[in-house]
Amino acid sequence: MAHNAKIDIPTTKLLQTQRNSYFATKRFDRNKDARVDIHLVHSDFRLPSLDYDDLLSLALHLTKDMNEALKMFRLACFNLFTHNRDNHAKNFSYMLDENSR
Repeated sequence: MAHNAKIDIPTTKLLQTQRNSYFATKRFDRNKDARVDIHLVHSDFRLPSLDYDDLLSLALHLTKDMNEALKMFRLACFNLFTHNRDNHAKNFSYMLDENSR
């Protein structure tokens, strides 16, 4: 569903055993053997202190790119319409390039 909604997500795979199923995702903080620097959203994920208005503003402020803000908007709509309630602060971060941008 996320791919059909044009949501940018890591490569995923469903792993199944005889008793259980597991959802695996490709690590987004690695590029082959090199570590990719990540800027985390420093907000207490245990408290309701962050909403999509904050995340939309943050996306535009950090990236200076309206396309990134639109990606965040698309993600917000996707989460709303699919009833995803697992969208707390620790699920949001930004990858830095080699110039720390």
